[in-house]
Amino acid sequence: QRQSLDAALQRFESRDLTATLELHAILRTCRLAHSLLTESLPDLDAFEDILREANEQVKLLSFSSRVLKKALSEVVGDVLPNLAFRADGPLFERPPACAFTLACEREPPPRGVPAHALFGTRSLNAHFAMRAAAAGGTLGVAHAEALHEMLGDGGMQVLLNELTMHMEQLLPNVLSSYVSEVQEALPPNTKLPSYQYGANGCFAYFEAKLHDLRAYEELHSGVFHNFRVFGNGILLVQMLESAMHARSTLACMQAPPHGGP
Repeated sequence: QRQSLDAALQRFESRDLTATLELHAILRTCRLAHSLLTESLPDLDAFEDILREANEQVKLLSFSSRVLKKALSEVVGDVLPNLAFRADGPLFERPPACAFTLACEREPPPRGVPAHALFGTRSLNAHFAMRAAAAGGTLGVAHAEALHEMLGDGGMQVLLNELTMHMEQLLPNVLSSYVSEVQEALPPNTKLPSYQYGANGCFAYFEAKLHDLRAYEELHSGVFHNFRVFGNGILLVQMLESAMHARSTLACMQAPPHGGP
């Protein structure tokens, strides 16, 4: 059990946040295997104690853990600056790399992990790897729900607080200066052209008026990119809060009535 949990956490720490579903599935597999073993070996340590030890979540009244640290690192260092949100999903996906794509430093993957330490057999491991590859490296609601189940309410609150603080620092330190620069670059006598010019004429009018602004060196790498980071942060907060709300609603619906058994 300890070997499987440690191998699963090391694999999670060596990959991006889309590996959340794999870690969640391995933890469910380990929990089921432990419950079957306890039928014949009742003196085994409780699974939650083994998981907390492997996850380095042993301090009293502390929500810090390996999963939480990895989630915070990936959200700030990869999801916000490097992914793009698709409203038709809704999900985040990785666009083609560009000049200002940030490279993320991750732990090396574990070596020599036996097949039984993951899903039990080589065929089961290969089957889940094929399912993960079919997902295309996207990050959606299923990942948020799996992350919530692993972190719990306390861990999710820490993640949301850190994400909110990062966005609050982004506004005065980065975005406000870009907004000021863009406002100064706008021509003072710009007005809406007449509709009689048509779409092409209106586009040509603004293209000529904003020629200097288009030549701004940091328009794409600075202005557009940092506004994407801020927008991704808002959408990610909404996704995580939606996952928390869905799980809380389900727990309330499954709770017994007041005074019941």
